[in-house]
Amino acid sequence: MPYLRAGYLNHGYRFFAPNPGQSHLVRYEVDLKSGGQVDGRFPDPEEDWPRLLYHRMFMISETVFNLSEPVSEPSTPGRPAAPLLRLEPPSALTKSERKEFEKQLATANELATSIARRLMIKNDGSRVRLFVQTHEIPFPVDVLNGQKLDAPELYLERLLGEFSRGQL
Repeated sequence: MPYLRAGYLNHGYRFFAPNPGQSHLVRYEVDLKSGGQVDGRFPDPEEDWPRLLYHRMFMISETVFNLSEPVSEPSTPGRPAAPLLRLEPPSALTKSERKEFEKQLATANELATSIARRLMIKNDGSRVRLFVQTHEIPFPVDVLNGQKLDAPELYLERLLGEFSRGQL
């Protein structure tokens, strides 16, 4: 959406607007060296406090989404999106578009790798799987009819990648 960037309409104030957009979270699964698994996601209001830390984690998850979305392969029914680390640039790109695609993909992969490394160290893990979740906003009529704001069907998920200890 280049027109949003050109008009500086892609800023974070949309979160507070009368029509706020979706929010994005990072969900993770860490396989522990000792066996077992740790699952979580951020930002997490229970774990990420004080408020400044929650906000920082929220900004990281939004950045992960913003960097990975333009370079991700869309999923289709029966076929999930390809993880970032194995994504190939579309063949129809011009030379300059391909260069920009590869730059953005490298930045997205660096960020995902950094997050995976931190989770691996924190949890003494052997493997990390990262997902980006889009939290859709329900329609007012659905809320009036009893739909919860955190209903599972409001979360759409895409794999960012799998990272093993040897990769990091």
